[in-house]
Amino acid sequence: MKQNILNRLILISSLTLSACGPQAYVPSTVVSDQSAAGDMSLPPKVDIVLGLSNGGTMQNIYPGLQPEIAAFATSLQNKGWDYRFVTLSLSESSPGLTASVNQAVAVSNYHSNDVSGSNNSTSWLPSFPGAIQSDPQFFMNPLFFTPTLSIPALDYTYNNGRESGLKNQTNFISRTDVNNVANPSLSLIRPDSMLAVMTISNGKDTSDGWYSAWNGMQANTVNVASYVAQMQAVRSTVKYYAIVAHNTTNCRVGGAWSGMDYEKAAQLTGGISQDICTTPIPNALDAVAQNLQVQRLSFVKKYLVLGTDPNVATIKVFKNGALIPNDATNGWTYTGYSTQYTIDSPVPMAQATGYMIELHGTAKLHGFDKGRVEYMNAGATSSH
Repeated sequence: MKQNILNRLILISSLTLSACGPQAYVPSTVVSDQSAAGDMSLPPKVDIVLGLSNGGTMQNIYPGLQPEIAAFATSLQNKGWDYRFVTLSLSESSPGLTASVNQAVAVSNYHSNDVSGSNNSTSWLPSFPGAIQSDPQFFMNPLFFTPTLSIPALDYTYNNGRESGLKNQTNFISRTDVNNVANPSLSLIRPDSMLAVMTISNGKDTSDGWYSAWNGMQANTVNVASYVAQMQAVRSTVKYYAIVAHNTTNCRVGGAWSGMDYEKAAQLTGGISQDICTTPIPNALDAVAQNLQVQRLSFVKKYLVLGTDPNVATIKVFKNGALIPNDATNGWTYTGYSTQYTIDSPVPMAQATGYMIELHGTAKLHGFDKGRVEYMNAGATSSH
């Protein structure tokens, strides 16, 4: 009797991927225990470079930044994002060309977060069943990716309003060790990730220098469009987020300047701007997180990933509960074991390795669409 029951055992893998924002197909609550065979989320990826003004006028803002940014990162993970997060000083004393990223990059639990290489991390969240814990982008250079956030110290030497914000950020993300095109496994910015460049500042951008007869306030006009174009050359999916002074009257401390250039960068990339003078930092960061969710709505999923080798004849694929045909025009086909970008629009993103089912035409997943795959393992057959 027991043998008959075993012979009738069917393994069903369900890939439930829901998009509550611009990248799509991640459950609103991330499942970490993977209790249902095949239950999975393919987390969308975002790499965040946060520029912080660290002049003396930030003295009333800095004390709370560490817990506020940590809470922001936790919020991203709870929304299903696979993030990398690094902070960058915008002071001229620490330009983007030389700032070190060693032991200064925070990562989500979709990375192993185990610098010892012992592979015993208990916080790791597999992106799909069968995913290998040793993330090569983590272990090949563990100094890049440690679960910590580095907040630059306040710099009272450079408190004269000089802040090469956009210039420092552009220089930083263009570096070969940050955007390593030749060897993506050693790159901080991943080739299949959305890039978010952020600024928290109550100063003005002085990236293009000063009038020769500087009188204490007159910075040259900043060519914002040029810096945005350089950022877009690094990653076409870049979004700029500005938490800056909109109106400097009574802005926390005296000496604040309007961050109009940072606001313009946000406008040019489809990001958002928040007023640091009137909006609490946690609220402003939450608005950024919500905007990232909105960006995910535009993503289109092309591949579903199975964690085990299927009996192809038993595969059934559903979209929003409706069975879709095995068809290369408006249905699905089985690709086999390979590495693919699971999202193909607006740009290839969310790379994964596994047993792939390719979706075609109207079968692709958009927005809040949900996909499910039912199958038996290779070698298994139905007893009916």
